[in-house]
Amino acid sequence: MLNFKSEYEGIKNALKKINRKVKFSQKVATKANFAKILDSSPLVLHFSGHGVKVHTQLSNNKNLDSGDGGDYLVIEDEYCHGEEFNQKMLMRILQESNLEIQVAVVLSCHSEYIGQIFLKAGIKHVICVGREFKIDDKACIAFASSFYTQLFSRHNSTICQAFDTAVAAVGTEFGKEGFAGEEHKFRCITDHKKEMCEVSTAD
Repeated sequence: MLNFKSEYEGIKNALKKINRKVKFSQKVATKANFAKILDSSPLVLHFSGHGVKVHTQLSNNKNLDSGDGGDYLVIEDEYCHGEEFNQKMLMRILQESNLEIQVAVVLSCHSEYIGQIFLKAGIKHVICVGREFKIDDKACIAFASSFYTQLFSRHNSTICQAFDTAVAAVGTEFGKEGFAGEEHKFRCITDHKKEMCEVSTAD
């Protein structure tokens, strides 16, 4: 079981600390709710849940027209049961949406190939977890809290800079607890070099 409540509370508390008005909503991860969130034109999309790696590799989004849907996220169906939301399904729903998202954050195990789908759909920054890694729930909570504090602060941090700060925060937090290495599992995949990253328009 994932500690969704703690991750959500960490994000909410981070937004309170910055003393800045930020509109956000939380919804159960279903296909219908995912579509609704996209229709609302958010600047940031955050997914918290399980990610699953399959044997068939669809790296760089190759073979998405084949029968296999590739790696997937676990969402809920109408009966609150786990349901597969794979790379092909994600690509389809993103192609049908008018995206204004600046950054998609997918803090799920093995989510790198899922992240590539967001990048291919036109989202310039995607934060995910390396495909080969499982990730500790507490590391995700620490990362999210630091990332959003930095991103929505008034210091004009870029998304890439907020990512680097959050990775460092995870390293510090887990260094104290004796769980080294979690910070190396996060990925920020972009369509540009970090030194060319534009300042985020958090206003």
